[in-house]
Amino acid sequence: MFLIFWSRFAQGNLKDIYDYIKQDSPKNAVNVIAEIIALSKSIALFPFKYEECPDLLTKRKIYRKATYSSYKIIYRIKGNKIEILSIFHSSQNPRKISSFKKIKV
Repeated sequence: MFLIFWSRFAQGNLKDIYDYIKQDSPKNAVNVIAEIIALSKSIALFPFKYEECPDLLTKRKIYRKATYSSYKIIYRIKGNKIEILSIFHSSQNPRKISSFKKIKV
């Protein structure tokens, strides 16, 4: 099993997602965050199960994405660690994904 590390940026994404959904439905906000966290745990078990992130291609295929509903977890495989870089809503501009390589964990 791989260890999961969340970047501050990704932690902020989770808070923003929660705050946004909570405006309409506090219960749904809790459920969405719980599902995203559950998906991150699945990544720790099977990090290569999810597709390579097409916006962050590398020879070693270390940048991947896992999807829950409209949210994409963008992560990097580094040794025995999974670095969650961002939680990205599919309605956002995908061009900004390329900047996620620079995120430190």
